[in-house]
Amino acid sequence: MLKTGGSPGARGLFVLAAVLLLPPSWLNPADRGNDRPLVFARIVQKYGLYENYLHRFVDRPLLLDRTTGFTGDAHEVFTEASYRRQREILQAYGIDGFANLIQAKSYLDLHLRAWDLSERDLSPGIRNQFELSGHLKPEEIRDFLQVILARGRRSPTIARVDGKILITTYVADAKTPAEWAGILEPVRRAYPNEFAILLDLPSRQYLDMREYNRCGGLSNSTLEAWKSKFRSYLEVGDGLLFAAHHSMDTPEGHFIPEYYALLIDTMKSVLAEYAPRGKYLGLCAGNGYVNHFTGSTTHEDGTRVLRRQMELALAAKPSVIILPEWNEANEGNSIQPTMCNSFSTMRILRFYAQTMRGENPSPLPTDRLDIPNLVLSFPQTVELGERMDFEVLNIPDSSASGALKVEIHLEDLAGREIRKTSSATLELSRLEAATFSVPSEECSEFQSIRPSLHVVDAKGASRRFAAGFPGIRLVPNNKHHFKWVKLPLRDLLMPLTVSFGWADPSWRPGQEAILKFAFRFPEELASLELLENGVERWAQDPLHEFPDRESHAIFYGSWAGMDPATNVHMVFEIPGADFQFRPIYRADNVIAPSTWKRDGSRVILHARVNSVLREFYLVVPKAALASGVLNVESSGTRRSIPLGDLHRQGGFGWSMARGIFLRFERFDDLPNLPFPIHDSNVSGEIRLRPESASSLYEWRAISKSGKIFRSACLGLGSPVAEKPASTALPVWSETQGRPLLVQVDKAALKDFEYEFNGRGGDLLRTPASPEASGEIGGGATYAWPFSTSRSYPKEGERTAARWIEEAGTNGLSFDGRGNYVAFNRIFPTKAFTLAFEFKPMADKEQILFRNHNPYLPYLEIRIKNREIVLGSEDYYNVSTVIPTKLFVNIGDWSRLEVSYDLKALTVRVDGRAGRSFPFPYHPTRRLFQFGGCEFGGWGPQAAFYFEGSLKSFRVRDWPTPLP
Repeated sequence: MLKTGGSPGARGLFVLAAVLLLPPSWLNPADRGNDRPLVFARIVQKYGLYENYLHRFVDRPLLLDRTTGFTGDAHEVFTEASYRRQREILQAYGIDGFANLIQAKSYLDLHLRAWDLSERDLSPGIRNQFELSGHLKPEEIRDFLQVILARGRRSPTIARVDGKILITTYVADAKTPAEWAGILEPVRRAYPNEFAILLDLPSRQYLDMREYNRCGGLSNSTLEAWKSKFRSYLEVGDGLLFAAHHSMDTPEGHFIPEYYALLIDTMKSVLAEYAPRGKYLGLCAGNGYVNHFTGSTTHEDGTRVLRRQMELALAAKPSVIILPEWNEANEGNSIQPTMCNSFSTMRILRFYAQTMRGENPSPLPTDRLDIPNLVLSFPQTVELGERMDFEVLNIPDSSASGALKVEIHLEDLAGREIRKTSSATLELSRLEAATFSVPSEECSEFQSIRPSLHVVDAKGASRRFAAGFPGIRLVPNNKHHFKWVKLPLRDLLMPLTVSFGWADPSWRPGQEAILKFAFRFPEELASLELLENGVERWAQDPLHEFPDRESHAIFYGSWAGMDPATNVHMVFEIPGADFQFRPIYRADNVIAPSTWKRDGSRVILHARVNSVLREFYLVVPKAALASGVLNVESSGTRRSIPLGDLHRQGGFGWSMARGIFLRFERFDDLPNLPFPIHDSNVSGEIRLRPESASSLYEWRAISKSGKIFRSACLGLGSPVAEKPASTALPVWSETQGRPLLVQVDKAALKDFEYEFNGRGGDLLRTPASPEASGEIGGGATYAWPFSTSRSYPKEGERTAARWIEEAGTNGLSFDGRGNYVAFNRIFPTKAFTLAFEFKPMADKEQILFRNHNPYLPYLEIRIKNREIVLGSEDYYNVSTVIPTKLFVNIGDWSRLEVSYDLKALTVRVDGRAGRSFPFPYHPTRRLFQFGGCEFGGWGPQAAFYFEGSLKSFRVRDWPTPLP
């Protein structure tokens, strides 16, 4: 048995069939208290239930419905239909309402519109609570607060504590206590004793996780610094709030409950000093944090993070608990039902809410009571060497007693059982979970593994649940997120009939494949999608919103630039072609209808440019590909490319004036989730051009009520295909705590070898993947290396290196003042080989390569006094510098190769026998976490940018030589 007090990553507490006994004593019926905290889910109105969430985020709203948004060219960030639907969903949770986060005037305006709607269309028990960001200007905080209070005085939906309007904050310590005193003093005069404001203090100057992880605790001086800070803010505010739910983890990314408990105890000890003044305590609870753009990730570990944080918060008896966040797609921590989480979060929070109110737990009205209220959770993707964890959670929903016996069986693509776990017992009356762990390196021969859950009830009856669970994708290296799926058995959509398969099983690479299908479900569907390797490729479209790919080609386009924001004149033109311009509406990156117009064969835009990615589709008749040309104009710069070339090679990019990078790619995936199907019987056939011979296909159906069906994975049937070649790859075994060699399919390894032929314009292309293309002078999008102008020298004249030809070979020339090539998430997370050919033309210290992201450490390669020097930084900000004693000549071409086998870094110059440097891998090092990387330089100091030429660049998922 294993209690959740431990930190699984740091302390090795994962054991097979460990049962987590989570509820503290107050959750038992006999120990319920009479008082309870208010609970609010933080919401930002920019994420609706209608937007295009595809191909950018790791998750999306489960109950997405485009009819709640816009049609045609109209676009509205906030819609009443979407917000009303979200309030209806929230009611099933049993919590108190939404915490409306205000980070700008535009946010306040949206929340005021939501407030209007909530008071016209009251939802029983739902309250509006408001949060103010500490990043606002002082006068903005003061003005926004007075707007809320003036209206709140007469509002029946405003949240109150002890009769006062409850105001919380977000990162309040972005302002000093003195600044808060200046903000609040005139407001208190105008609204005496009418509001209580809790100041959120998440700053890492007192969240000393590194000290805690390194030393196993905190020093007295650190704890005293915490207390001093708490007191300084309590002098001006009405209470303390801690809402950084994702900022308490081990170096490996696992939540540390002991750290949260220590923080809570310290806050309460200080608040006790202020007891006569009636100060309040606010805490948080949330799902894990999965921001795959930045690599800043707290593992969810199934439902463990949410449950453990909620229990610790409730045990402290605070006045309010904030749940970050209701609908934050970018950070993958949504409280609302999502594709990956299903209704698991709702079911868990509903149990807590009923228990807090002294009610007996009850099921959802639509639940099938013959199915146990269990949730099966496991990671979507597993990198070989990681533990493959499965959590089975029981959620009490009645007064029934008894026990369930559960175990996990694993099956291959053909449905053959390959292994099973031991069993564990769960008590029906308790919120408790069993966690099973399987070393993934033992399954390296499989591309995908599908779990099934076997349950034996108290009467000895056995049931198997498999339909609806997705396969787990096993990847050798280069995993880019840590998202789990959490699937309640009662939320699985069971089909009545299932039929799908290839019309011709003898597929060969380069050929088109025809997939026939027929499904019948007991409920009407909202959507039916086909995924290839986890990416949505096709969906049933009742409105035929996009033309058929047999007659039309779709090109994805986007632009971004360094901050600060600016407006430019931009034109797209395809002479003689009746093409469509289709903006992609997502939160924050809207191409507003008022900013563009169609003029014959041209689209004219007044384009907003900053680090926010603006995206669109060009839908072009295939007849235009033979002779059509795409012309692009931006700020007086004009470029052109034949459409046929763009379609054949897959991508093209331009580094334009004023720091703008514009790119186009052939788009073969699903452009947008269609409008609801409203049908339960669907059939047909699809023509596909598979990405590779190893592609895996999976069906996903979602009913209008939100139930999910996922099919078993289907590979490409090809009796003429040869058995894939395997190779030995070093992986880090979490189970054994050391590197191991495992056999993997060589075709599954990534090999990004870039083409130096200029055919991609300022897009440095690789045949391995269009998404892996490097941007010559780009990288200005969120979480890419140059997403802010603070990362670029003021004296830089041109971001893009120039194409040159030397001795019949194409290359890139860098000016040494600000030229670079930016890449996004191409670098392997474990073993790797990096190789490139370069010619330095200046005898100065300069950066060749840097892998990093906004929040995690890095690997860097420099030239210093003509010597190759490696640098790195670990989780604890400890820097390592490795002088290699390998030198290059200024003005001569050199080939540099850096390889890593999880034991040592090996460096070679010009093929000479390399030098190896001990560099043992450990998860706390986190040097090679996914993130952006660049060749040529990074940062505001122009002196360190590379001056010279580059003619080859390659990144591989394995060390050289192979073991």
